[in-house]
Amino acid sequence: MKQWRMALFGREEPKIDEYIINHQTDLYSNFQGRLPNPKQTSFDRPVPAKSLVKIIREEGDFSLVTVIQSKDPKVKGTGWIQSAALEDSPKHKGTKGGKNAKVPDTRKTTVPQVFFKRGENSPTPKVAAGPFNVGTRVRIQEKRGEWTLVVMLDRVKGQGGLEGWMPTEFLSPKEN
Repeated sequence: MKQWRMALFGREEPKIDEYIINHQTDLYSNFQGRLPNPKQTSFDRPVPAKSLVKIIREEGDFSLVTVIQSKDPKVKGTGWIQSAALEDSPKHKGTKGGKNAKVPDTRKTTVPQVFFKRGENSPTPKVAAGPFNVGTRVRIQEKRGEWTLVVMLDRVKGQGGLEGWMPTEFLSPKEN
């Protein structure tokens, strides 16, 4: 590797610009390169198992649903739940409209589910090892305005190489 770097870059060691976290922060997962949805908050109550929901759209691991029927009458409205918590999609059965009539995509939840408020995009899970402390070393992968994709250079809770998005303002160049 050292010979290859010397021939290609004129140096034996990699040049990595290190940054440090200047404010304790969470790291949001890098799902399909999309920017995170930091406004995600969950409703006060989970959606109980066997609740009937109407699927509005599916995005990644989440589905935007409207609760149609639930054991808990206080659970209502439209929000995001994990798609894996839904029973398999029903088969389209012949109805009054005939064999190919469209059946609304309604399904039941299989387990109690955290219910995230409706937002423009699906929720972005936080990396479980966080929040990350001031002074943690990172390398910048990509900047997109308010958000920066980073890779952790320090091992955190036994894990190294974690990648995710954090607010750009929470990063400072490391002083040598």
